[in-house]
Amino acid sequence: MEMWRILLAGWLLIKLSLLLPETNIRSPSCGGVDIPYPFGIGAGCFRKGFEIECINGGPVLAGTSLRVLKLSLDPDESQVMLPIGWECYNASDPIDTYNNWDYGETTMNNDGVYRISNTHNMLVVVGCNTLGYALSKPTKGSNYKYAYQTGCMSFCNNSASAQDGLCDGVGCCHIDIPPGLTDNYFNFREYDHSAMMDYSPCDYAFLVDRNNYTFQRSDLKMNTHRTMPVWLDWAIRVNDSISDDILSCKQAAKTGEDACAGTHSDCVNSTNGPGYNCKCSKGYEGNAYVIDGCTSPQSKKNSLKPLQTKTVIAARSFELSWITIKLARTAPQQGEADINECANTAKYSCYGVCSDIEGGYECECPAGYQSRDPRTERCTQKFPLAAQISVGAIGGILVLAFLAFFIVIRKEKQKAKDFYRKNGGLTLEKARTIKIYTRGNLKPVLKSSNVIGKGGFGEVYKGVVDGVIVAVKKPNGRSVLEKEQFPNEVTILSQVSHKNIVRLIGCCLEVDNPMLVYEFISKGSLEDNLHRADNKDLLDLDVRLSILEDSAHGLAYMHSQTHNTILHGDVKPANILLDENFSPKIADFGISRLIAKGKEHTRNIIGDMSYMDPVYLQTGRLTDKSDVYSFGVVILELISRRRATHSDNNSLVRSFLECHQNGESMTELFDKEIATTEDLEFLYKLVDIAVDCLNLDADKRPSMTDVAGRLVALHRSRNP
Repeated sequence: MEMWRILLAGWLLIKLSLLLPETNIRSPSCGGVDIPYPFGIGAGCFRKGFEIECINGGPVLAGTSLRVLKLSLDPDESQVMLPIGWECYNASDPIDTYNNWDYGETTMNNDGVYRISNTHNMLVVVGCNTLGYALSKPTKGSNYKYAYQTGCMSFCNNSASAQDGLCDGVGCCHIDIPPGLTDNYFNFREYDHSAMMDYSPCDYAFLVDRNNYTFQRSDLKMNTHRTMPVWLDWAIRVNDSISDDILSCKQAAKTGEDACAGTHSDCVNSTNGPGYNCKCSKGYEGNAYVIDGCTSPQSKKNSLKPLQTKTVIAARSFELSWITIKLARTAPQQGEADINECANTAKYSCYGVCSDIEGGYECECPAGYQSRDPRTERCTQKFPLAAQISVGAIGGILVLAFLAFFIVIRKEKQKAKDFYRKNGGLTLEKARTIKIYTRGNLKPVLKSSNVIGKGGFGEVYKGVVDGVIVAVKKPNGRSVLEKEQFPNEVTILSQVSHKNIVRLIGCCLEVDNPMLVYEFISKGSLEDNLHRADNKDLLDLDVRLSILEDSAHGLAYMHSQTHNTILHGDVKPANILLDENFSPKIADFGISRLIAKGKEHTRNIIGDMSYMDPVYLQTGRLTDKSDVYSFGVVILELISRRRATHSDNNSLVRSFLECHQNGESMTELFDKEIATTEDLEFLYKLVDIAVDCLNLDADKRPSMTDVAGRLVALHRSRNP
């Protein structure tokens, strides 16, 4: 009987001990990757949206096949392997893809937890004649199909164009991505691949850790099943698709949904998208999502005081009369000592003397030493021997400095003379209509406060030279102004004389990149006058007709009435300037685009995509019909007062062409200021001229001389 009573008391002790709180709960792991809460494996072990599955010995995002490489609480990041997007061309018809594609779409973000890190990742597009872009889900309440569309273009001249290690637009291009990107989804614009099927049969696009990818020429035929390492930013968020709320620390605390309820845990708003994260308070470390998860490495271990048990038992006739069991156990004593930052030099750097304090640490240089910040820079002697030697030698250094100054001045003068000769100064001295300026002449103009325009060519400054208001164009580099052709081409331009072409006054040759001096046009560009909100000058229909008519005459003059054909290559409203009488002046046509009559000019693709000839875009061959196409876009922009955009979903050219082909009304496309009932028929005739200019068969486009003639006749019919 006595033995039975002892066993009963022991059983009660064991049963009660199971009710005591458990300490030191470890995070699960899978394939060598720790899975800390709020992530977890198994029902009830994770926060909604943070489930991880352990499949084939490795972690994956639940419900997907996306392999997880790393999970981190601070910083709040995870690294996963995401698929690439691709499309491959059919050898029998290398212009269409015939549904042989995979846009790399994933479903990793159903609960809105993740954002693709814009600080760690980049978008890479691989292929020849390829335009690839990444897309993201729309912002709630937006009218656009996608919240983001960002990408880049890559071209190749031949199989040897792309170079290993270079991703600069030849075979490979890359760009940064915006914050807030939620999905892995790509798309492409198809171009003719008939000449490159043997070395670039496919287009590829993918997100990747910017430190984890280097382009190789062999990637032009990469495995379409390849995956790339990508960093994700995660946070406690409200699913964007089911809630209009933007979750923040303030809102979470107000609604009682704050996940940072642990001791020494602080709430911090997410830096990539809505939501928040939990961080341990200063001086503590650990898991801020777990109660008492933020501790100190020096915290005292939980201790248990001895169990005190008093059992009083009385028995009567084989019956247990009563049992009194008194159990007393103290609660675990959680140490709250501050961490010793000085013991962790890898995380808390100090190049001086480190002293641990409550909630942080102090770092100071020892006596006789100094540093701007000993936490980041080493301490040095306040007056080291090296400094003493320098002071003693400073007199000699000053002498050498003065000598060097005079030598530099002399070299600069010689350098200016060399530039002058190299840029054809001796030849241009014979051109009586062009003036040669020195750097001193133009220096007062070349101030940042005088900049009135910037573009692919360079910067344009407004100023006064020799009592005349001028515009000085300062090129960025030598890609446009070719060294050998510069003197002859400036001589030719100095002889061009037409009332609708900006007049070249002179140039400066004493610099590596010669500067051009043009007459100043007061009203600015046609683009400013059409689209600037604060513009007070309204352009009526007659003024717009005059602008089109005179601009066409100027282009026709360049194409057919000069000794050498001058191709503009970038016709758009921004390059048509207006004087005080709203008379147009064609500008920025570049002196490196002069060719013999009857020939084509092949060069790298540059210019504004919204006005670019598709034939020129595909072949790189610039002809006078390329300018005709761009002028057709200008006509549509002038009569609609809508910006021309290079987009599959929002194109001014596409809108007009679809209405013209289907015989639909275009009234809604016309500018309301000029679309009066009596002028509608007249506007439709202008559209007919524009449509002829936009013909995809370049040979069927009219010449600029024909376009000018049709505009003159149309204008006369309005004002007989």
